[in-house]
Amino acid sequence: MELKAENRFTLTRELFVEGSKRLDQEERAPFVRKIMAVLAVVWVLTSAFMVWKGAHWVLPTVEFVVVVAIYVWMSVYAPRVAARKGWQSVVNRCGEDGMERDTLFYEDRLEAGSGSGTLIVNYEDVRKTLESQNLIILLTADSRGIMLLKDGFTKGGMDVVSALLEEWKR
Repeated sequence: MELKAENRFTLTRELFVEGSKRLDQEERAPFVRKIMAVLAVVWVLTSAFMVWKGAHWVLPTVEFVVVVAIYVWMSVYAPRVAARKGWQSVVNRCGEDGMERDTLFYEDRLEAGSGSGTLIVNYEDVRKTLESQNLIILLTADSRGIMLLKDGFTKGGMDVVSALLEEWKR
């Protein structure tokens, strides 16, 4: 099998956080917006009902504080905790200096990882390509993110990878 492209880089904490934020924007943020819209509608309806029934203003205020707390937890705290835990697992496996990432692109598949932790993905299983400042992230059907450093190609380039992905989408 002929090697078409290769991407190598050291996954540092900064790159990991950048990739995690971009994945969060794409995958989790739309879900959080939908949940918050539902909670806001429920809050408006229950507050209007309470005011109509002559209830004290404290209950709608407490409900509002709870809705805001849920939003802050879902949109700020939970992503930070997930990124911290994810990076900690990298540190536990590879040390503080990060992990060497090597992604090889062949005619029919890509192999991403390092050593025994190699992930083999068929191109038809790549459902989306995301981009951040320094990274390109290939999102697979099972919601795995394969990070590539934009300037980390030692053979080929993103144009070769894009052509392979496009060819296998047909």
